[in-house]
Amino acid sequence: MLTHVWQTNDAAKWPITLIGAAVGGVGGGILWTAQGNYFFSMSEAYACSSRTTTAKATSYLGGVFAFFYLYLEVLMKVLASVIVESDTDGDGWITVFAVYTAVSVLACAGVSRCHKFPVAPIPEEEKARGVCAKITGVTRILFEDPKVRRKRGGIGWFSGDSCVYACV
Repeated sequence: MLTHVWQTNDAAKWPITLIGAAVGGVGGGILWTAQGNYFFSMSEAYACSSRTTTAKATSYLGGVFAFFYLYLEVLMKVLASVIVESDTDGDGWITVFAVYTAVSVLACAGVSRCHKFPVAPIPEEEKARGVCAKITGVTRILFEDPKVRRKRGGIGWFSGDSCVYACV
């Protein structure tokens, strides 16, 4: 396990940490981009079924998501603290990462059971755009759109979600 190598080999700590951060950053960017599309589709479907506006449905579902997201984040941190503090044989972090892996696998299984919304066909002119055109388009939005300029500052403009969105 990489956890064991990371704990026992000081020279391997930085490369393992940087690779893990890069994989997590790109994965997080892809996840948040995909989640935004799914959340929008879910909000429209919920608004239709509950006979409310899309804005109210988005607000409600955003609150539900935030509650469970923060609840599970705190729960996992408390669980990790309890496991590490009650560890007697020095394998506490390995146990924590094993629990995190199990929870991730269960989450993947749960996501596979989610409703699959129909995907709109991509227009031909969008398919013809290359990666460079997408990146320059995103860069133009980052610098010209006043909402984005207020939202992000400094190096935050080039976070994983912005860069990955350009390539999707």
